[in-house]
Amino acid sequence: LLSTMNTLITRGNAVFAFGFSAVSALSLACFLSTCLTTYQANVTITPGKIVVKQVAGAAGGVDGPADLAFMKFGLDADFTDVFNWNTKMLFVYLMAEYETSNNALSQVVIWDKKILRGDNAHVQLENMNTKYHFIDDGTG
Repeated sequence: LLSTMNTLITRGNAVFAFGFSAVSALSLACFLSTCLTTYQANVTITPGKIVVKQVAGAAGGVDGPADLAFMKFGLDADFTDVFNWNTKMLFVYLMAEYETSNNALSQVVIWDKKILRGDNAHVQLENMNTKYHFIDDGTG
């Protein structure tokens, strides 16, 4: 008689169950190492000169008169504490939020940057122009 305790399937099942338990424990340890971390950075944004000009027709996909804004800003942000063993890259962006008579809430990304692990994570900008065009419909 063959003993059911020593069959190939039983041994394979035991090895698979042990391996799965070990990988599960490792995954839990990885989760616990970063779940209580607060991902916050000290950020200071300094608005600079803002100029709004009215441009005519088909500017940035806007039909009719449109507003084109030019602005400068300063940014001091230290993202050093945000990086850990599980963070390879940060995508940082600065968004302008405003209201017009046509839209209750408008949001426009005016600047962004990718910060890789090992790069200088302290961003210091002064008198920086917007990276993207700031165009809106209307004459606000």
